[in-house]
Amino acid sequence: MLNSRNCSVNSVVTVKTTVSSRMHNNLESAQIVMDNEFAHLNTVVEKLDWATQRMIGMQADADDTPEIIADYAWLRDDEIQALSEDLFDSIRDDSEALREVMSRCSDERWPVRIMMCFTKALIENTSLYKDNKNVIEWFDSFRDSDPDPTEP
Repeated sequence: MLNSRNCSVNSVVTVKTTVSSRMHNNLESAQIVMDNEFAHLNTVVEKLDWATQRMIGMQADADDTPEIIADYAWLRDDEIQALSEDLFDSIRDDSEALREVMSRCSDERWPVRIMMCFTKALIENTSLYKDNKNVIEWFDSFRDSDPDPTEP
């Protein structure tokens, strides 16, 4: 009986270790993908187009989420911020970036508009980058002047 129990405990430890290892590997893979999400694109326009499609997909996911799950039924500022900062990182050194981003700040789709306007703000004021207090103030100000039409 003791051997059976030891075997069982060892099996559980092995399974937990394997599952934990797989989860860690998946998280590392996800981080690598997120770090390089614009790497396969060459031009600012391609990156902006891709970010636009990604933002529209995020909005579609939020629209499909029941409102009772409030944290995911609307786009959160941190989701918009993360994609905008990744976009900014990928285009910040391109001389055409600001002009291209500005041309999209008036997009009719609110999620694209806020993403592009925040990216523009990052290009114009790099001290805003990763400054959580000022980022929160920026999003509050933007939402006051241009509220999300999908939120209650």
